[in-house]
Amino acid sequence: MRLVRLTLLVICLMWCGQALQTNLQAIDWRVIPVDPLATAAGMLLMSVNFIIGSIVCRRLLQRWQHSVTPSQALVLTTLPPLGKYLPGKAMAVIGQTLLARSFGVPVATMTGAALLMLSLGVASGAWLGVMLGGILPHGWLITLGGALLLHPGVYRQIINRLMQYLKKEPFAVGLTWGENLWLFTLLTLGNLAYIGGATLAAPGIATLEPARIAGIIGATCLANVGGFLAVFAPAGIGAREGILLMTLTPYLPPAEAALFALTSRLIQTGTDLLAALLGAGILFFGMGGGGVVEGGDLLGEQTHQKGQQ
Repeated sequence: MRLVRLTLLVICLMWCGQALQTNLQAIDWRVIPVDPLATAAGMLLMSVNFIIGSIVCRRLLQRWQHSVTPSQALVLTTLPPLGKYLPGKAMAVIGQTLLARSFGVPVATMTGAALLMLSLGVASGAWLGVMLGGILPHGWLITLGGALLLHPGVYRQIINRLMQYLKKEPFAVGLTWGENLWLFTLLTLGNLAYIGGATLAAPGIATLEPARIAGIIGATCLANVGGFLAVFAPAGIGAREGILLMTLTPYLPPAEAALFALTSRLIQTGTDLLAALLGAGILFFGMGGGGVVEGGDLLGEQTHQKGQQ
């Protein structure tokens, strides 16, 4: 299996690299519009995604009687996600569960919360891509179908299949339909801030017509989702850029699409690194101690309050 993944990754990188090289050669690098203010503003907008993620994470853990502080929730949504840049799509989730355990949250609880956030985040990214990209007609039917998938009876089966894949015991998610929809809405806003910020921070994009910008955001959402689903590619490298080159055709010439694919990757990676540094700083210098009040975890186990020595 590792050999298959490595082979797919090499093929993807070779194809994408060749396409990028061919298109980038047509660019006159002397006239590329560089706006540091737009780049900084875009990256600042991207940070909203991490704040929303921490709110959702804290809300889920509170729903299951495990409290974490706002700073701990922010650490959980900024530092472990760097695991996506390592081989294996589970590294970010594993990092979250191990770090949460140090905050007094049981592994089963954090695993469930991480999978809920991950699945809802991917679904919201795909929905944004379809709606903004105008790929499919009758968007309201897509929205209705997605809302039905968030019904507790359906969504519980999806999450427990993921738990089974990770060799974890199934559990009762316990969220109502309204709670699922509310969390989906929050994560959709987070995705919009993250992808929208990365799009506006790229050279020359902020000056385009609003309709083209919306289409580029939609295409980038789909590319990020596709990159995530490409299990052979760490952080979707190669797969994401290849999808972008194809989906940006209605909005940008090939050379500009190649430039956007490259710069948006650098912007997203740079923002992820800055967020992780912030999370590491909070973890090691900003928490200042304090216990975590806990209740029963998702499997009905009881834990006790952890005190600081």
